[in-house]
Amino acid sequence: CGNGARCVARFVAERWTGRDRVRIETDAGVKDAEILRDALGAVVGVALEMGAPRLDAAEVPCRGRGPVIDAPLPLPGCGGPLAPRITCVSMGNPHAVLFVEDPATAPVLALGPEIGANPFFPEGVNVEFARVVGPERIEMRVYERGSGETAACGTGACAVVVAAVLTGRIERGRAVAVHMPGGAARVTWRTDDAVVLEGPAVVAFEGAVAF
Repeated sequence: CGNGARCVARFVAERWTGRDRVRIETDAGVKDAEILRDALGAVVGVALEMGAPRLDAAEVPCRGRGPVIDAPLPLPGCGGPLAPRITCVSMGNPHAVLFVEDPATAPVLALGPEIGANPFFPEGVNVEFARVVGPERIEMRVYERGSGETAACGTGACAVVVAAVLTGRIERGRAVAVHMPGGAARVTWRTDDAVVLEGPAVVAFEGAVAF
C-alpha cells in the first residue's frame, strides 16, 4: 500500500526518529521515504520511492506472456472489438489499467469486480479506470481487490502513470498529477526505472486501544 507506507513514514519520522528520511521494509521490498516540508518547516507531504514496476505477466501475475500492454481481455458479452483493453503492471501488487473516455461515468462497479474475478488474474487484481487529461494530469477511479471501489490508491496511481507511458499517452520522466475522488498524488516514472509517489500524509485522529 503506497499511501499506507507514506503515512507510516510520517508517523515514524515525527514520533520516533526525528529524521526526514525513513526506510520501510515491505513484502514488496524496502522503500525509501522522504518527508517534505515547506519553507517554515511544516510537513506538507511524503515522497516514496516505489522501485521499478514489474511488467512481465508472470510477475504481475497474470496469464499472458511477456508484458501485457493495451491487450484485449475477453469478458462475457464483451468479446472481439468490445473487449476492454488492459495494461498490466505490478507495483508490488497487481493492477489492470483501462483507459476510458471519462472515469466519472465508467462502469467501475460493474466491470471492476468482473475483471478482478477473471481467471486471467490468478491472485485477483486492482482495476484502474483512467483518462489522460494532459501531459501532466490524469484522472482515475479504482476498484481494489477485496475492498471494492476506494477513494484513492497510491500503487494504483503509480500503475496508471506507468501504463500511460507504455501506451504512448505521456512522456516518461514527467511528474504527473493523478486525481482521484479522495485527492491527488504526484507520480514520476524516472529514467532510472524507479517510480516515485508523492502526496499528503495528514494526521486524521489520535486514540488509544485497550487490550
